[in-house]
Amino acid sequence: MNEHDIRLLMDNPAIKAVVNDFRKQYSGSEQAFAVLTDNDLLSTIMLGPVIGVALSNNHLNFFESLYLTHLSRLLSEGGYYHVSDPVLKAAKATVKRFEELEKPLYAALKEVINALEHKSDLPILDMMINMGNVQKDGLSATKTMNQEAFLKIKVISENLLISSTSSYKKFLQDYQHLEPND
Repeated sequence: MNEHDIRLLMDNPAIKAVVNDFRKQYSGSEQAFAVLTDNDLLSTIMLGPVIGVALSNNHLNFFESLYLTHLSRLLSEGGYYHVSDPVLKAAKATVKRFEELEKPLYAALKEVINALEHKSDLPILDMMINMGNVQKDGLSATKTMNQEAFLKIKVISENLLISSTSSYKKFLQDYQHLEPND
């Protein structure tokens, strides 16, 4: 997913309405949101679950921070690789206030997903899985996710109503070794 995909999503009037509603509710309380374009605010909303997975162990490590920076810059409108990136600033502000912003971010993203013809059109699950796999030692081909990240991805996926998708079922299969043995 990149800024072009965000631009295409913003062509959907229902998604634009979700972004505008989120802006009305939260830009007054969070300065980092107030300066964002609509596209960049949607990008920040899309990063909510990724931040949730990163914080599943209650802190952001070096590799998680690098991956979050990479995603923020990838989703930013206009390519901010050499200057201050507004989506990255908003992501950092979201990390600081995540306990307060988590539910509203997921609620907005759930509405975005519902506005799509196919729930699997957004690679949210892939971005969460990648974040879960960077927690230990950076993004690698091996499945290094810990149980906290696995469980957080399950909760977020159920909240976003994407737990019935084939990609979610594959995720469960690939990481079944992390399922608690209650």
